[in-house]
Amino acid sequence: MKLSIVVPAYNEERTVGGVITAHVNTGRRIAGEVEVIVCDDGSGDGTPAAIAAAAADHPEVRVLRNERNAGIPATMKRLYATASGE
Repeated sequence: MKLSIVVPAYNEERTVGGVITAHVNTGRRIAGEVEVIVCDDGSGDGTPAAIAAAAADHPEVRVLRNERNAGIPATMKRLYATASGE
């Protein structure tokens, strides 16, 4: 079974790296095969760089970016549409 975990992020520079790492580790334990899809929702801080740094350490991470803040409903729809696992 492949598990997809989706993470919306908006101005989460301080916390997003730890959230990504925790989700990857938890997904590995639960399902073995995991993808963590993170979408930066047009953040104005260092969130994109923090996501890129975490993704560089975890090949299971896929990164999306909304150029402008689209809000939670639109971002979640995009994340779920991109997911390929359960």
